[in-house]
Amino acid sequence: MLKYNNGLPIYWRYLHWPDLEAAISAYFEPYDQPATKPIPELSENHLSVFKRFLSYYLEAPIWKMNSAATKEDLDYLDSLIEAVPCLSNRSEISVFIAKCIQIGLDPL
Repeated sequence: MLKYNNGLPIYWRYLHWPDLEAAISAYFEPYDQPATKPIPELSENHLSVFKRFLSYYLEAPIWKMNSAATKEDLDYLDSLIEAVPCLSNRSEISVFIAKCIQIGLDPL
């Protein structure tokens, strides 16, 4: 069972999941390189671990306990949770994280 801190997701650096730090580092690595190089895709393992983390983060109980959240907010959160398994590459993850940030959730 995944653990939460009073309903909040634990910051990814403190989770100590196998390969999580490597997956997130692989995601960010190309953004530290000159833009002239093509951006490589994440490995299947990195993608899998990254998606598992995104699910963990979005399914944190605190988000649904937010008394200020409207039905539309919760429906949007549910749509994000349902979309995680469909993420298949770095670009889709970037767009997905931007959607999370739009509602105030920053998994990274």
